[in-house]
Amino acid sequence: MTNDETQRKMDFIVNQQAQFSADIQRLKELHTQAEERLTRIEGVVLRLANFTENGFTKLTAAQTNLTNAQTFLDTRMAELAESQAHTDQKLNALIDIIREQRNVGRSN
Repeated sequence: MTNDETQRKMDFIVNQQAQFSADIQRLKELHTQAEERLTRIEGVVLRLANFTENGFTKLTAAQTNLTNAQTFLDTRMAELAESQAHTDQKLNALIDIIREQRNVGRSN
């Protein structure tokens, strides 16, 4: 092999090495950009997760309040129905008394 051929091969190898170095540098830059983007995406996902968790916490609290309110209303409605039944009994007794007095008045 001549000196010229050897030089060309050495130049080729040096050029290839320079290209590899440039490619590696570009890959490092792209990797850094990807890491930055991933960090931003992680932040967005974390905020979204926190927002969702807070929403579910509020929804759970609202459902608990609604359940408690429904239980309270059910209790109050049962008390009202019982009171109404008692009132109906008293009213019926009063009606019976009035009817008896009318009948007694008619007999005389």
